[in-house]
Amino acid sequence: IIYDIYGKVIKEKAVTGNNIVIDLSDLPSGVYYCMLIDGNRVIGREKMLISK
Repeated sequence: IIYDIYGKVIKEKAVTGNNIVIDLSDLPSGVYYCMLIDGNRVIGREKMLISK
């Protein structure tokens, strides 16, 4: 799940395997957060800065 600083979900993608690629080229500059969820468990969080 990709969401903005206000908690609004921007993108969601179901994935399988170990390599995850999500196209973020359509997002404007700003701060975003990525959360990886496996079932009901959060397995990763990352803050991202997009600058164009």
